Amino acid sequence: MTDHEAVIDAMASVKGDVKKRTDEAIAAILLLAWAFRQTGFSFEDYPELDEKVNKLLQALSDGNLADAEKRAKALLEELGLEDWEEAARKYAAREIDGENAPWRLDLHASHLKELLAGWIAVAAAQKLSLSQTRLLMNTYGGAPWLSKKWRESGLGKIGWGSGYQTDVVSAMTVIGQDLINQTYQYAKVHQMKEQGVTHYRTIRGSTYDCPLCDEMTKKRWPIDEVVLPYHPRCVCIPVPIVGDKERGLTLTDEQKAHRKAIFDEAREKFKGMTVENVVPITITTKGIKETLNQPHVQYFEKNELVLNLPDVIRGAKYVERVPYHKENYFIVSSHILEIDINGRKSYIVARESRDGVISFYSISDNYEIK
Repeated sequence: MTDHEAVIDAMASVKGDVKKRTDEAIAAILLLAWAFRQTGFSFEDYPELDEKVNKLLQALSDGNLADAEKRAKALLEELGLEDWEEAARKYAAREIDGENAPWRLDLHASHLKELLAGWIAVAAAQKLSLSQTRLLMNTYGGAPWLSKKWRESGLGKIGWGSGYQTDVVSAMTVIGQDLINQTYQYAKVHQMKEQGVTHYRTIRGSTYDCPLCDEMTKKRWPIDEVVLPYHPRCVCIPVPIVGDKERGLTLTDEQKAHRKAIFDEAREKFKGMTVENVVPITITTKGIKETLNQPHVQYFEKNELVLNLPDVIRGAKYVERVPYHKENYFIVSSHILEIDINGRKSYIVARESRDGVISFYSISDNYEIK
């Protein structure tokens, strides 16, 4: 599973957590308040009830925050980013325009309280059973005014200002997802910084239309600046800019030594080995060296693949054979195979000589290298 897939899975799990806790809170509050139902119902009219309900709503808010933080922690551990956990957690918990995740969760818990008060009043006016009331709440979610019974009870449209959803489950879900995503993005950027990356860019991690994310892919960011996510539910991916000084690659002495160690090990183990895919591909010293030097948005991850090169070639998806694009009497064609590196489509390039030998040449994220 790639980093991107792991982040998506963690974010996708949040709604189930929120729905379960919200359903439990709604059931408990309705049971407590049912005996007090009347038209024009308000929790504030019953101080003891109000205190109990506020405790349940606070538990809902705190529980959703704890669930998201737990998933964020597990995600960092899964991806080997736990070294940045404490700093990433503090980063995700920071205030933005005076608001942080606990504040926003508490706000939506108070919105749920208003919705519940309205439905309890509707139940009294329409003589609904508890199960009928729960069914209507589930059916109309954050738009109760679409219910005929809600309107017949004299209640109107609810709104809490621009930018605030009336669907409490969806609103709390977005907060949890954003916390997980911000924690990951902070840790990932700081991991790249430790690897010697000086600049990065972002690529789209989704297919839905988003002009903002499209525009931001054109920008280049310094490694000290965490810019993702660009908006709630954003799943764009940070990728290092590598290849030369112009593109931002600066290798430390330790990283250069590591790259040489990969080269020495791979050359000793794989030089001259022929690996079967759709075509037989022979690994050469030149191909290993070219791969390690080849620019790639996942430069370090690409280089690590060299240590497992035969299996990488065997597992690649064969794409096509194309005529060699330069004038060279000895090379007649290129064979292109597709692989995935951390959610980024990448390509194995093998070159076929005039005598029929197909030699591994490189791994690139640029299909035009054909």
